[in-house]
Amino acid sequence: MITVLLGLILALLYGYMISFVPLPLGLGANGLAIYVHVPCAWVGSLFLALCAYYSFRFMANKSSRYDAQAAAAARIGLLFSVLATLTGAVFAKYTWGHYWNWDPRQTTMAIVLMIYTAYFALRSSLDRSDLRASLSAAYAALAGVVMPLFVYVLPRVYPSLHPSPVIASPGGIGMDMQMLIFLVAGSLSFTLLALHLWRLDWRIDLKGR
Repeated sequence: MITVLLGLILALLYGYMISFVPLPLGLGANGLAIYVHVPCAWVGSLFLALCAYYSFRFMANKSSRYDAQAAAAARIGLLFSVLATLTGAVFAKYTWGHYWNWDPRQTTMAIVLMIYTAYFALRSSLDRSDLRASLSAAYAALAGVVMPLFVYVLPRVYPSLHPSPVIASPGGIGMDMQMLIFLVAGSLSFTLLALHLWRLDWRIDLKGR
């Protein structure tokens, strides 16, 4: 019921956006991708950080609940990071001419996706649940330490096509207050939906052990 309600809220919110919210300056209809790309990128980063947090907690007391929460956070984080990458590629195609430009942000995000894909490869390769949980927690904790480097530091060190700062600043994407309010509301809605899916995921995982 909660999933349906959150999905309905998102549908109404984005239906309103298409009908009434102005598009970012200079982007035309391509600017619609921003309203999905930014919330997905935010949620992806948030849940990959949560994966590291619960991995550290697992290493502290070996609770299977923390292992389930870390794995579920990685699944949600990876899903939304893939969505952010895809919507970013669509934006890149109609703004810079190509889906993939090997831009620093695109390249570092591809590395992050490979890191967390390897996390699930590691989990699936181990039969012993205690060993799987321990090695996965150590891997995710290390990944959580280096992930901000790839997401926030390196893309700012090298020249990039991606606007930075991204929103409402010189060199960024022009947005008025109505656009910013909608972007924040969309990000909050995506976050609530992701939190609900995460809670369902880890509870089902824990129950099946």
